[in-house]
Amino acid sequence: MKLVTFVRQNEERIDVIDKLGRVADVHRAYGSYLREVESNPAGEQLAAIVLGRDMVEFLKHGDEALAAARNALNHIASHQVNGDIVFALEQVRLKSPVPRPGAVVSAGKNFSDHVAEMASKKGPAAPVAFLKLPGSVIGPEDDIPHPPEVKN
Repeated sequence: MKLVTFVRQNEERIDVIDKLGRVADVHRAYGSYLREVESNPAGEQLAAIVLGRDMVEFLKHGDEALAAARNALNHIASHQVNGDIVFALEQVRLKSPVPRPGAVVSAGKNFSDHVAEMASKKGPAAPVAFLKLPGSVIGPEDDIPHPPEVKN
């Protein structure tokens, strides 16, 4: 199971790619699982609560959300591509898995094994901090934005 975020009909969704390479709308699949397997008539509403509204919320919900996604995926394993819950990969536009992450501040050469490995190579002796801002994250099908002064 691969977690993805995709856009279909101008709507951003949390989804999974199954073993067959199909994209499954995890909210709708989990809602279907809750209705059909657990006989819960409020499946869609509960799915939104358990899974969260976007990938950041999904990840914050941790093991409960992951278990729900697995149940959803197992439930729809026999479904065909139908344009409601299961889509062919070509029918959607993949975005970055976490489209709006927080900023990442990190350091290079911050592990002793890596420092030892790099000792024979020229470079900074101390760890070097670097920053990745949320705007630097793009999806696999997105164009790489260039400042106007840079020619593609």
